[in-house]
Amino acid sequence: MAQPITDDIVRKIPSLDEQWEEFKARLLADEDTIQALLRLAQAAHEAGVLPFLTGLLEQKNSVLHLLVEEINQDGVKKAINNIEQLAALWGTISQDTLHTVLDAMNQGLERMAQSSESGSTGGMGFFQILSYLKNPDVAQGMRTLFAFLEGFGKTLSSTQK
Repeated sequence: MAQPITDDIVRKIPSLDEQWEEFKARLLADEDTIQALLRLAQAAHEAGVLPFLTGLLEQKNSVLHLLVEEINQDGVKKAINNIEQLAALWGTISQDTLHTVLDAMNQGLERMAQSSESGSTGGMGFFQILSYLKNPDVAQGMRTLFAFLEGFGKTLSSTQK
């Protein structure tokens, strides 16, 4: 009676011990790899992380279990989701727009600091506000702010319907 084909296939698969021995032989034959591993171990030892890494690897199942338990909490899930949403938003902003906005914010913060250093603590009158609006830079900032608020409000109203 003929043997099943699966027996022949199983006999041709090298055992795990044979694979390990072959891996060790290849590793030992590559002196550069050995030197790199020794440098890595020495650097980890000098940095004081070798015992930590060794313990982490030795206790990998319990550490992994604790890590999964911590990640599985509602607050962590929400934080991960929020970070994902922020990354998606960040990816939609063109680099030129972001550079312009950040530069404008920096200039605005510097001007704000200069204004607060001047010590003007009094209120502003109606005519002083009008004079600020005549300034082309202030007017451009207001137009930009109103355009932002328009887009912001449009999105808010469409999501609430």
